[in-house]
Amino acid sequence: NVVADALSRKRVHLSTVAVKGLELLEKFRDLDLNLDSSTGQVYCGMIAIENEPMKEIMDLQKTDEEIQDKKK
Repeated sequence: NVVADALSRKRVHLSTVAVKGLELLEKFRDLDLNLDSSTGQVYCGMIAIENEPMKEIMDLQKTDEEIQDKKK
């Protein structure tokens, strides 16, 4: 009986987690975030979040001779 009760509670808990997870996914989808991968920024309303290390890497790659030779 104890094992059956524990398994029953576990199933209820898992279904609750699944429903909450689905609700969170729907809310995240409704945020309508836009990703501009060319600049490495995520826009959310009027807020722009920048990825400074990625920008530095991209800038350094523009002047790297080995990378420029491979692009030719």
